[in-house]
Amino acid sequence: MTMKKLTIVLLGMVTLVACKKEEKNQSACDDAKFSRSKPFTNSKAQILPEIIRGEATGDYVINNSETITWKACNLPQSYQVDSLRVNISGYYLYFEGMEDMNLSSLPVEVTQIENQN
Repeated sequence: MTMKKLTIVLLGMVTLVACKKEEKNQSACDDAKFSRSKPFTNSKAQILPEIIRGEATGDYVINNSETITWKACNLPQSYQVDSLRVNISGYYLYFEGMEDMNLSSLPVEVTQIENQN
């Protein structure tokens, strides 16, 4: 009987240790430095190639109707199409020290995206 109780206790401890507690504002994007900031919903936007110093980088950015450029960490491959118009929802992403940087595109996490009709 003692061995059975010990086994149950050990299994319980292993389960608790194995279940990593996620921060509720942690981004689904791979880079752990990002935290979710405020959400945006159903924003009209256009997908464009990212251009830095006159050269295409091979990545894409999102230009919303407010002329703000976003860089999505998780833009689906099927939406990486030049001039594609979309409705998009997601979260602005934040990382420490960001407010002191001159960013050309704001980091975002896409939670929903669809072609505009």
